[in-house]
Amino acid sequence: MLYIEVPLKESPVQLSKDAEYILLEPVEQKPVAWGAFESKIGLILAEREWNDSFRVWDILVWKKYRRRGLGSKLMGTARNYTTNVIVRRLVVETQSSNYPAISLSLNYGF
Repeated sequence: MLYIEVPLKESPVQLSKDAEYILLEPVEQKPVAWGAFESKIGLILAEREWNDSFRVWDILVWKKYRRRGLGSKLMGTARNYTTNVIVRRLVVETQSSNYPAISLSLNYGF
């Protein structure tokens, strides 16, 4: 499995993840994306905000690769990134009905 850090030069307007997924509103400043690739496995999109917070906008693991710890590895990659840059906090936001994301966030102490 290959993890790649991709600094994005422009904010994405809308990226299609799957037919059922669409990324949240456009990221405003300097977004960063990490992906896990053999084929399409997963990705995480995050950015450093104006107030020195680092916000995780979205995490996706394609269906056939779920329940293998890949979301945790992607979140760990984002968390490790924040130790190399000075940020006040790591922010994760999800909908109250997204139980897998809530579980992942709780496992990381959110």
